[in-house]
Amino acid sequence: MKRWMFVFILIVSAMAEDMAKFPPVFAYVTGVAEDDALNVRAKPDYRSKKVASLPNEAFVGVDTCQKVGRSIWCKIYHLAQYDYEGFEWDAPEGWVNARYLVGVNNGYVLIDGNPNCNYILGCENGLCDLVEDFTFNKDNEIISLKTEKIARTRLKGASRFDAMPPEVDGYCTGDNKINDYLRRRGIERVSHFSNDPAYLKALDFVKKYDPFWPENLAPFIYPKEGLRIGYDTHFTSRDRHLFLAHLKHLDDEHPEKFLWGYQTNGERVDMSMLAMLKWLRIDLASLKEVQPLSDLRGFPCPQNAECKGYVFYSFDKPREIDFGWEGMIVIVGKIDGKWYVLGLLRDRWTI
Repeated sequence: MKRWMFVFILIVSAMAEDMAKFPPVFAYVTGVAEDDALNVRAKPDYRSKKVASLPNEAFVGVDTCQKVGRSIWCKIYHLAQYDYEGFEWDAPEGWVNARYLVGVNNGYVLIDGNPNCNYILGCENGLCDLVEDFTFNKDNEIISLKTEKIARTRLKGASRFDAMPPEVDGYCTGDNKINDYLRRRGIERVSHFSNDPAYLKALDFVKKYDPFWPENLAPFIYPKEGLRIGYDTHFTSRDRHLFLAHLKHLDDEHPEKFLWGYQTNGERVDMSMLAMLKWLRIDLASLKEVQPLSDLRGFPCPQNAECKGYVFYSFDKPREIDFGWEGMIVIVGKIDGKWYVLGLLRDRWTI
């Protein structure tokens, strides 16, 4: 466990260093206990005046990031319709430690301060891919995108509401079709990996996996054993089981379930089953590769069952370049002639 925590610290440190040079356009708050909040400071200093607070998983815009001593601090701001108690529409801009942020570089942006429903797909080394044009098919689905490079310094993150030009009522909607296209393209890249019924079951699960619609998981869960979910890269005694009866009550669960990490004062941070399901989700738009497992990562295959495992990799760069990739491990088992999804892990870079 200590070695795993050391690796996790190295990964977070590397990601934070990148934020200082090339700040993300958006970010999610992470690593905060569900009964706690992340303090937003007037200056990049933990002793500075508190101006607001943010819950775990809050979504914010990022203005800039800078290194202060050994830490990276980012100046963040409120996005329209992303209101939280302690950080609502009138919240001032403020600073938070970058180790509590996960950067995001796709979404609506203002260009030189001007709203026009502009959308970016990602950023690298200070340049972002701005959607310039797209082509539709007869079903009104996007079948191709044209992008152009634009400097990150010209962009300010926005929501679909404040990206809409002021002279037009409503909000921007193009992101739905753009994201559908990107997800379809990601699935298509791995759809021909195998015709094995086990793989087809795993692929269908990945396509339909959405923590915000947990009922989508019901057809994949084996009623007697449930879905075994683990936090480490191998299944352990700390795993939990998600049963069909849990799907209707995920929002009601208490947070003391999975160990997320430790705060600087040594206090442990836990997450709920719902938060864990969100954390396990991968970006289908960046889905690039699938590999069969040579072993089941410690998963105990039920007696008289046939089990197989696959890793679905999501990454934008070659995996050797940095830590910017991840994978979802899906274990499937054939029981009484039917394939179920029996186990779920997150595959992460290790040193």
